[in-house]
Amino acid sequence: MPISRSQDIAVLRRMARRTAFMIAFAALGCNAATLSGRLDAGSRARLAAISGNRTVWISLTGTVPLGDLPPLDGGRVLARSGKTVLVEIPRGSLSRLAEVRHVESAVVWGDAVTGEKIEPALRRDLVRALDASPSPPPLTVIATFAGGATDLDARIRAAGAEPRTVAGTVATLHATPEAVFTLAQEIDLTALRRPREIRNADG
Repeated sequence: MPISRSQDIAVLRRMARRTAFMIAFAALGCNAATLSGRLDAGSRARLAAISGNRTVWISLTGTVPLGDLPPLDGGRVLARSGKTVLVEIPRGSLSRLAEVRHVESAVVWGDAVTGEKIEPALRRDLVRALDASPSPPPLTVIATFAGGATDLDARIRAAGAEPRTVAGTVATLHATPEAVFTLAQEIDLTALRRPREIRNADG
């Protein structure tokens, strides 16, 4: 049975819609792969440890300031510095970050429970450090562990940080951002903060 002109047009329209969908899907996959390729080994390991749709803390650093982000489907911006932005976003919505253009690097900090161990002032220091350099210098950090925690010196070194003093369950250390994120994964670590500035009476 011959095919009418109207049937030809309908077939062509369906093919065009399917082609457009495949192109869009491939583009999204390419962007997602590109974003995944911006993660270092530590970030990929931390992301793999976050199950279900738990909230992820992830910072993005652009080649230029990243400006307004797309809707994050339950996520929000936590901090910004220069070309770096820290966001929290449900794991199932991470694909939305593939829409952000000009991303040069991405760092997974951990889930929200882990991120909340890092006090806000130290978070801002970490975002500034990541924005300043791909290999930022160590920060001075105070780590507090739960009562009964042991082998703190060895555990801090295993995380890639350098312990300076250890007194009971409180340690002062030098750590790169990567070491801070690694140390924050410790179950019995309760808080990470920067040292308090001491002002003299004349100041």
